[in-house]
Amino acid sequence: MKKLIYAIIPARGGSKGIPKKNILSIGGFPLIAYSIAAARLCKKIDRIVVSTDSSEIAKIALKFGAEVPYLRPKKFATSKSPDIEFVKHALDWFEKKEGLIPDYLVHLRPTSPLRQPETIGNALRLLLHSRSATSLRSVHELRESPYKLFEIKDGYLTGLFSGDPRSEYYNLPRQSFPPVYQPTG
Repeated sequence: MKKLIYAIIPARGGSKGIPKKNILSIGGFPLIAYSIAAARLCKKIDRIVVSTDSSEIAKIALKFGAEVPYLRPKKFATSKSPDIEFVKHALDWFEKKEGLIPDYLVHLRPTSPLRQPETIGNALRLLLHSRSATSLRSVHELRESPYKLFEIKDGYLTGLFSGDPRSEYYNLPRQSFPPVYQPTG
């Protein structure tokens, strides 16, 4: 049975770091348009929904082919709002207003615009063919290990991993540490 897959693109209107970042023109298009286009070109995605609290962002999202079936409540669109809030809000909305929820959500951040539709499709293929995975996250390997980083305690540099038994472990070559990964958008 075919699984129902929605792309969900979170685009809050109140960015303080870069005001209106989700709709700034990059290469002639609003930033959000790149995520919408990648989702539209991915054949496995059934629906593209933008979750926003901004009518300005909503208008632009609609222009580029996404749906904006609701405006996200401001309480789920603060600078401290975790992603799970807008996800739960969306799922609740779909269930209450449409009577169904998707089997999978593809979370596409506008701030990671350089993704290929094939990459999204390949990721979905992996997830759909896995017997045990319930979610998938895109990551990239970090060049520098956090084992080589410091914090300052009582005015002195201290390694972040106080439980590491190796003396001055932070001075060891990078090959002494496991690979670590950072989430991408």
